[in-house]
Amino acid sequence: MTAAPQTTKNGSAWTERPRQRRVFNNPDVVARSWYPVARSRQIKRGKVRSFNVLNRRIALYRDASGRIHVLDARCPHLGADLGRGTVEGDSLRCAFHGWGFGPDGHCRHAPGLEDVPKRRMRAYLVEERWGIAWLFNGPEPLFALPQTPKGLRVARLPSRTIRCHPHLVVANGLDSTHFEALHGMDFSEPPRLTVHDGFRDLTSSQRPAPLAHPRRPDGQQG
Repeated sequence: MTAAPQTTKNGSAWTERPRQRRVFNNPDVVARSWYPVARSRQIKRGKVRSFNVLNRRIALYRDASGRIHVLDARCPHLGADLGRGTVEGDSLRCAFHGWGFGPDGHCRHAPGLEDVPKRRMRAYLVEERWGIAWLFNGPEPLFALPQTPKGLRVARLPSRTIRCHPHLVVANGLDSTHFEALHGMDFSEPPRLTVHDGFRDLTSSQRPAPLAHPRRPDGQQG
């Protein structure tokens, strides 16, 4: 996180103090968190695909044992897209000059060179859950992916593009009061906010999901 100067007035003198960049709803800042990259079924064994995510290009490949790995897609040699490469064992081979990289991002092989170049790219922690490949944007997870609550199941909705920051999509679910003001709905019981840790909150009720009833134009519940 960078800091920008903020000018404040102290008597007749002006002083500079750092101002932190806003994280929420800021497309220029990618917070350290888990991000869904692709559905598991999109990454076949022995295949690689690249995606635009987190303001960069990411390469996902599944090795011969079936394990999935995530690297920056830009080859550190001359910048070729590793999504055009091939999977060899647990390594990813660039299609441009044949350089090979391991799951840790380090170069393992470079045809025509006596010594393996000390080149590497960013490797990401990845976990598959609910049929989705998730990566953590950072050197180590700040928190674990949540477990599915007992008695519930995960429903995967069809993919769609929403032209707004992902933070707004998440906030829409946490903002329980807007269901009444905007959608004309009344909850059957007040939602509760549970704080798990410094990173995760959960809005819930005593039921598996809060029941809401749409109001009719006359203000009565339908």
